[in-house]
Amino acid sequence: MWREKEVRQGLENLLEKQKKQLVEITSYDPITNLPLRKEFISLANKTVNRIGICDAQVVMIGLKNLAKINNTYGHDIGSLALKKFVKRLKPKLPAETVIGRISDDQIALFLVNRSRNGALIKFILGLSKKVFVVAEHDLPINLSIGISTNQLKCFSAEKILRESSLAQCWARQIGNNQVVHYSDKLENENLKRLMMENALRRALTNNEFIIHYQPQFSTNNRALTGCEALLRWKPTEQAELVSPLEFIPVLEETGLIESVGAWCLEEACGQYVLWREAGVQPFTLSVNVSAGQFHSGNFLKTVQHALQKTQMDPSFLCLELTESIVMKNISETLETLQALSTMGVKLSLDDFGTGYSSLKYLHQMNLDELKIDRAFVEKLPHDKTSISIVETILAMAKTMNLDVVAEGVEDEEQLNFLHLNNCSKVQGFYFSRPLTAPDFMRYTQSM
Repeated sequence: MWREKEVRQGLENLLEKQKKQLVEITSYDPITNLPLRKEFISLANKTVNRIGICDAQVVMIGLKNLAKINNTYGHDIGSLALKKFVKRLKPKLPAETVIGRISDDQIALFLVNRSRNGALIKFILGLSKKVFVVAEHDLPINLSIGISTNQLKCFSAEKILRESSLAQCWARQIGNNQVVHYSDKLENENLKRLMMENALRRALTNNEFIIHYQPQFSTNNRALTGCEALLRWKPTEQAELVSPLEFIPVLEETGLIESVGAWCLEEACGQYVLWREAGVQPFTLSVNVSAGQFHSGNFLKTVQHALQKTQMDPSFLCLELTESIVMKNISETLETLQALSTMGVKLSLDDFGTGYSSLKYLHQMNLDELKIDRAFVEKLPHDKTSISIVETILAMAKTMNLDVVAEGVEDEEQLNFLHLNNCSKVQGFYFSRPLTAPDFMRYTQSM
């Protein structure tokens, strides 16, 4: 009988041990040993119940470039960088702090005394200025921080965690190493953004997108040389256009940019063919390409489909890409650019001088054109820094035998400076605002 009890007790102990192991597996992150979301909430609530406080904060720390580290160096390196970050952070945390891993790139801190948290936030931001050496790789860690403070007499860890996560998402959008505190205004902005996202999902089906065309001109004889196709959105229920600065980032974040970008390219190419059939002299049609489009894996097929469907001559199509696009996954990018060049399409590097192009790759990109950002043009010809930057870009373009288009030309002084310094093309309000397709046709006929 005693042996039977011993066996039963042994089985119960084994089951209890397995139960604890299962809880650990499902409740704790195997990389950092930190509690996961559900366990973090449970521990935060237990802390409040134990010490009886409501004056608490959750600080959500987003490791902005962790995914990039994983993609570049592998997940093993990314995991080591994450562990090293947590190891540096833990010793600075006040007593009673609950720390958890809420998602792949989010670390949350539950803090019970917000009056002393300023120094901690400063320390966390300071970590972004340090290089994390992992397996001989020097890895910077870019952060975004969202903070939510409990405003209620009763405490809800779930609510305050959600608010801090929302604030952290807004901090991420602002830039690197930013701190955003949750507020009701932020909640309203988030609701507005969600409504915009839903509206954008219907916009393509409802034919709400349109394209405006901004003319480009030669600085030598002021003849029309081309136009840039610019995506615009006019929701059915609104009288005014929505600013591209508002809706294009949402298209990017939601992945809708791939389908909308494909529509934009095909629509612009089709319109160009109609203009040519109506007797308009040939010129270059420039179409912007987003990061989501270019790196989707389908971009070459998208361009081929648009050209075949519209029967546009590829030699008159120019695709504009920003520096940040071409410097991502450089080997694949060079292959795609080579394929586009072989296809006969022209390539333009947009907003040149504002990003981080490596000169050692620039000559391998089969570029036809550089575009000088309006930020440098607007201060010409009086700002010495702008003059130096523009002169350097023009000199480099001449050496590489590239055309240059200056954006944002708004007065005669800017135009004369660019002409005297051998900038071949310009666009801007001095000549024309972006025009609808019918207005552009009339504009060309009036010249």
